[in-house]
Amino acid sequence: MINNKYLKNIYYLTIFLINSLLIFCLIFKSHGITLGWDTQFHINRIEEIVKSLENGHLLPSHGTYAFSHIGLAVNYFYPYLFLYPFAILEILFNPLFGYNVTLLLMTFIGFIISYLTIKKLNFGDEQYSDPIAFWFSILYNNSSYIIFQSTLRGDIGEFIALILLPIVFLRFQMLYDKNTNLWVLLP
Repeated sequence: MINNKYLKNIYYLTIFLINSLLIFCLIFKSHGITLGWDTQFHINRIEEIVKSLENGHLLPSHGTYAFSHIGLAVNYFYPYLFLYPFAILEILFNPLFGYNVTLLLMTFIGFIISYLTIKKLNFGDEQYSDPIAFWFSILYNNSSYIIFQSTLRGDIGEFIALILLPIVFLRFQMLYDKNTNLWVLLP
């Protein structure tokens, strides 16, 4: 027999997935990428990783393939770890699919991260922690600023930072909890 808590988690995950799909449904329907202020910059970074992987290099080069082949060492200043899913899906399928589906997956992961983070904070009463976490996740991830970063502006770096921001707040809260050493994970 399936317990009620399991069904509630399935329900929340389904709502998060549907919400993520709704955010990107117009982009998928257009069969394109929304070009914003930073989109071309991040697409060049992804393309550098793609070409590096295709040429047998696990780590991206110094702008050998993208950025007009001028040797721009941009990946030394901008972290590129979270760009690998974009690159891998681009290699396996195509650039449009890789870019849009990775943003969709990151949005879905953002819903889950914010839900679990707020649930972990536990506002005193266990029965209220699930609905509070659910509504926080819905409101936070549907905020115009986060959607603006991922769709219109195309700033993948800031979008990822906003997805991970609830974890930072959780770790700051754990600084004051003397019963745990999980604060060590903050850095």
